[in-house]
Amino acid sequence: MWTVLQRRLASLSTAKKLALGFGVVLSLTLLVAATGFSALRDVAGSADLLERMSAIGSQVQRMRRSEQEFALTGDVQHAKHLHEQAQAILDSSAALQAELPGRSARCSRRQARRSASTRPPSIVMSS
Repeated sequence: MWTVLQRRLASLSTAKKLALGFGVVLSLTLLVAATGFSALRDVAGSADLLERMSAIGSQVQRMRRSEQEFALTGDVQHAKHLHEQAQAILDSSAALQAELPGRSARCSRRQARRSASTRPPSIVMSS
C-alpha cells in the first residue's frame, strides 16, 4: 500500500504536491479551530455555572449573618428574614441542580433526600 502511495506522490507535479500539502494543513487548521471553539463554549458554560454557584454561596453568607443577628437579638423580623433567605437558597440550588448536565436519577433522588433533611426548621413566632 505504501509503495502505491509513494508512486502516486512521485508522479505528481511539484505544484500539485504543494497544493495537496496546503490542503492538508488547511484541513488540520480547521479541525483545531473547531475543537477550540467547542472547548471555549464548554468553558463559558462552566463559568456561568460557577457564577451561579458563587451567588448561592453569597446567599448562604448573608443567611449566616441574619442567623447571628437573630441569635443575638431574638427579633421576630430576623427570624422571618432568615426563613425567606433559606427558602431562596433552596429554590436557587434546586433550579441549578435541575440544569446540571449528566445528573443521573439516582444522584437526583439522593440530593432531594439530602435537601429535604436539611431544610430549616420552621420558626415558631410568639406574639
